[in-house]
Amino acid sequence: MNEIYTNFSAINLPMFIITWVTFFVAAVACFFLQFRFSTEHSGLLGFVRYCFPFDEWSKKTSAIDVVMYLASKFMKAVYGVSETFCATFVALSVEAGLSYLFPNHTPAAFGFLTIVICSIVIFIVNDFMIFYTHYLQHFVPVLWELHKVHHSATFLNPATTDRTHPVGNMFDLLAAAFMVGVTMGVLGFIYGFSIPDLLVLFFNAKILGSIVIMNVLRHSHFPVSFGPFDRLLLSPHMHQLHHSSQIQYWDKNFGDKLSVWDWLFNTAIIPAKNETFIYGLGKPEEEEYNDVWGAYLLPMVKAWRLIKRNTKAALSSDAAGRRLHTLCEGALWREPGDDSPYPDPVVSPPKPAETHGMPKPAEAHVIPMVHAVQKQA
Repeated sequence: MNEIYTNFSAINLPMFIITWVTFFVAAVACFFLQFRFSTEHSGLLGFVRYCFPFDEWSKKTSAIDVVMYLASKFMKAVYGVSETFCATFVALSVEAGLSYLFPNHTPAAFGFLTIVICSIVIFIVNDFMIFYTHYLQHFVPVLWELHKVHHSATFLNPATTDRTHPVGNMFDLLAAAFMVGVTMGVLGFIYGFSIPDLLVLFFNAKILGSIVIMNVLRHSHFPVSFGPFDRLLLSPHMHQLHHSSQIQYWDKNFGDKLSVWDWLFNTAIIPAKNETFIYGLGKPEEEEYNDVWGAYLLPMVKAWRLIKRNTKAALSSDAAGRRLHTLCEGALWREPGDDSPYPDPVVSPPKPAETHGMPKPAEAHVIPMVHAVQKQA
């Protein structure tokens, strides 16, 4: 096994280097394509201004991005250990359960192709779970209070990637790790892989996926599209649309690395070429998250108040069913037509979006999962 996947475990470049090399390569390409016929923005100074627009980087929203980016470097170890422990524990439990049910099972023979396929399966399971937990963070009001931190950014830059609340991050990672653990347990039982072997494949598949989709550019002002491959991969430009405060783009493009989930559940929109967006929550509340208190503690306070308020309302109801409904509709699920978590619909798009057979932008459909929810924007 070790000899077969040696090349898989060879990815050891620091993500810091990958991040900023990708950023500057894309910046050079976008700068050239956008200003190749312009003399006003030519030269090194013009390139620097294009990469780092001072008026945006000097705002509070960018400052807290940098603070949270630096803080995340200390949290990476906690996230990594938690994710690894959860996936390993679940995988061992599943493998032990299957071994108990099928004591005479003999591990199947495998080769390089089997390892590649297993890596892809683990990657797909993880990607779907990230898509689904992202969806939940938009439709479960308690989780949305945490996710607001990320969507309150009014300028996207590489540091915005880590503008996320630790509790929301942990929710994403552990939910995905649980299902990845189930998958690893099944594959380990079938082929006799060790858990460390599968973890190597899992983490390297995640890194390769991030490189392929140019993950760093998702939070940037470079409108990079994958053209026809937008049907398979979620391009940076598609994710930038997800951050838009414009009403027709709410609840769109939830995907992480693959866009197939959005196409499958009718939430995908491909933006028009070079289309620009207005970011943020679309209302004054977004300013509340531009300091350490607002980014880390305020979301917890708001989530607790939401739970407390709706629990109190539920307890004051007479019927048990009504109590549950009261709790769910206020704290555990956003009802159809309830736009209160989102901005006032006062912004129009600079350009129409190309939906390629999908519903028109004005028809914002919600995924028919967990609830039969559909909202007309």
